[in-house]
Amino acid sequence: MEFGKAGEKVKREDRQRAGRAVLVTKLGSIEHRLTAIEKHLREIALVTGAKKRAIVLRSFLQDELEHDLVRRFFDDQPHRTPELALLMDTNRRQVLRIIRRINRRVKRAEGVEPFAFDLGKRTWQLQLEIIDRKELQ
Repeated sequence: MEFGKAGEKVKREDRQRAGRAVLVTKLGSIEHRLTAIEKHLREIALVTGAKKRAIVLRSFLQDELEHDLVRRFFDDQPHRTPELALLMDTNRRQVLRIIRRINRRVKRAEGVEPFAFDLGKRTWQLQLEIIDRKELQ
């Protein structure tokens, strides 16, 4: 009777090995597909990289001046600091402080800065697509 049990044990181990072999084959196939998908995603990212990155900005704005400044950029035009100061009834330094404060908060959390300064034109421009634009307007 012991030989029967040993034979069953061998058969069970063979079935387990066969099952493991099937799983290993399937996992290899899945890994191969994932590698191909990742390659395609990198190619897609290169193509769409020219588009602006999207962000929810509302959570990074803390006071009314910051909201007002962001609203000024929703016309998708570059703005000079003196223009913004006049529109917001404040001075240029205050505008610069607000821009730097928002950039610092967003960069810390998201790794990008929403406002970019163009040295050639000496203007600020919103370089991110704002998801919650309608709520901020």
